Amino acid sequence: MSPAVVLDTNVLLHDPRCFEKFGEVTVIIPFAVLEELDKIKSREASEVSKNARQAIRALEVYRANNNVLHNGQFIRFESQISAADMSLLNIENSPDNQIIVTALQSMDHGPTILYTRDVNVRVKARAMGVEVADYDDSGTADSVETLYSGVVEVETEDQVLDDLLIQGSLAHLYDQFNPNEFVSLKTQALRDQGAAEFAVANASTQSLDLIDPSAMPEVCGISAANTEQGLAIWALLNDDIKLVTLSGAAGTGKTLIALAAGLAQVLQKSAYKKMLVARPIAPLGKDVGYLPGTLEEKMAPWVAPIYDNLEAILGSATAHTELVEQGILAVEPLTYIRGRSIPNVYFIIDEAQNLSAHEIKTILTRAGKNTKIILTGDPEQIDHPHLDATSNGLSYAIEKFKNQAIAAHITFTQGERSELATIASKIL
Repeated sequence: MSPAVVLDTNVLLHDPRCFEKFGEVTVIIPFAVLEELDKIKSREASEVSKNARQAIRALEVYRANNNVLHNGQFIRFESQISAADMSLLNIENSPDNQIIVTALQSMDHGPTILYTRDVNVRVKARAMGVEVADYDDSGTADSVETLYSGVVEVETEDQVLDDLLIQGSLAHLYDQFNPNEFVSLKTQALRDQGAAEFAVANASTQSLDLIDPSAMPEVCGISAANTEQGLAIWALLNDDIKLVTLSGAAGTGKTLIALAAGLAQVLQKSAYKKMLVARPIAPLGKDVGYLPGTLEEKMAPWVAPIYDNLEAILGSATAHTELVEQGILAVEPLTYIRGRSIPNVYFIIDEAQNLSAHEIKTILTRAGKNTKIILTGDPEQIDHPHLDATSNGLSYAIEKFKNQAIAAHITFTQGERSELATIASKIL
């Protein structure tokens, strides 16, 4: 018999046309999946409900074509497993278990793999003897630990380092690194001292250029508190770099540095017309429900962290209000960004880990001429129910843009908010 794959609902929600990507196998859609898609498609407007509708429409096209996919493979819709059959297996009659049993029954007719993004479903399916696999077509990292960090440590010879220090750049080393990747160069002598020299794979000059993170200029009175912040300032002030991604644990200074550099670019250098700041609306814990008032009043709880950072930079709790009134600063929801074109703006998206890959694409494709976009966030602090540390939009952008000359990334690891915040981010 021909091999088969069974698809869980979450796979179709992640990629509505995923069933076209499995080659010469039979694709099985359990009835429980169709029921879940039907419930999800009617929810309030969201990417998840939109994907459910897209998946249903795509499935209907192939059903009308006698369930034959474009490459000749078949798609099969399985009926609901009876309550009696579920009872014989001594398991609860839940949608997840219906999907697992569908895969289990398919194994009687040939090799079968259940594709699901739900870890618990994979655990339960394996316990019942079903072969399972995660579905991820994004090409991103397998884990946070393997996510591109933007900085690489290299052991080098004394002569190479001496040449770099004397000449300031080395063209022949550029091709070993990603564009705008930062390189921590260490000789044995420097390693013994616990020190390093830094360089950057400068995409503009096509060379490995010497860089001193500790010598970066102040930005609106804010100095780099550590090497990572110094490297970030270099990228944030570099007009050739149009996308900067900053990831790291809470309290490492991602948002503070991004805001300070943005104010310096807008107020001091006049490099951009204004600074636009946005955050996704993803609550921590149970939502408090609808908020009364104007759009500004509704947004107040979400943008409070931005204003806290601006107060620390500007030294005044009301200074940001003046900037807003002057049109220099705007803090907006991401809800209405589709269809817009945003030119000549320094654009910060904070907490970008709560955006999906599709939402990140929507935002980045809004960038007009002379617009710089900064994505900040912590991939390990996800408040979105359908995202994880590697599938979220921030991680997706980091991996997809690491080979692009107009992008740079820094992973922040050193906490600067307080000793308590630093310890909490490590041990909790």
